[in-house]
Amino acid sequence: AAATVERALLDELAPDPDLGATSQAWPFVAQRVRRGTLTLLARFTSALNTSPELLYDPTTTLLSRRLLDIVLAQEVARAERHGRPLTLLLISIDRLEALDAATGPGTSERVLERVGILTRRYFRIHDWLARFDGNSVCAVLPDTGPEIAGVLAERFRVSVRQRLVLEDHRDGARVPVTLTIAVIGADVVPAGIAPEGVLKAATQAVNRALMDGGDRTERGPLEAQEVSITAAAATLGTGTLGIRRMIREGRLPTTRRGRHTYVSLAAIERLGGGQPDS
Repeated sequence: AAATVERALLDELAPDPDLGATSQAWPFVAQRVRRGTLTLLARFTSALNTSPELLYDPTTTLLSRRLLDIVLAQEVARAERHGRPLTLLLISIDRLEALDAATGPGTSERVLERVGILTRRYFRIHDWLARFDGNSVCAVLPDTGPEIAGVLAERFRVSVRQRLVLEDHRDGARVPVTLTIAVIGADVVPAGIAPEGVLKAATQAVNRALMDGGDRTERGPLEAQEVSITAAAATLGTGTLGIRRMIREGRLPTTRRGRHTYVSLAAIERLGGGQPDS
């Protein structure tokens, strides 16, 4: 219900020439609306005596993974609807578990906490910052293309390496905390972007970088994982009725977002279709 109200407010404000989606003020206006939604959710969960960890990660104090999934889906849909840029950064702390052995028990938790603090200080107030998994955090950057985001990611990586330096208790050696950062984005978000596909692409980019030693940024495209029913029909050389029959038979997985139904591009390719034109 809160997400529905948020979307209605943003859609109402978007056409406004002074505050809408084409104005300089839009990122701040949109973020105020979104933060208001989170505040309502926080108060609601508190009233229900629900764990605050549903909303915020206790170690990094960033948003929880559950909220990351919600926020990313909303930002992908909004960027696609308004033709805006969007980039996701997956920030992975290199060899986090090994830090405990080198610098003492509990170091990994303190490093995560510190990275969370530095992340909040570095990125903009209208960016979404969240815990992703055991050694990673995410930054969702609305209205930011991959080129600018890549520069921001590299500066953040270098800054953390310079500012977070530990000492190996075994020999006194300096141990800098290094990051591997995936940059996945597009200047214009295409139709058919699955939020879970964005996270998968970011994870794959981090893994590629780690194979080369980590401590670097790795860029990747924001590619569609789904297409419309019409595009699926054109690709497979059939009509929309044929596609709907395949969907009912379970041969084509679909995703429903808003009023639109999307078909899995991977499933289309397995059935013999190539890359659709649109």
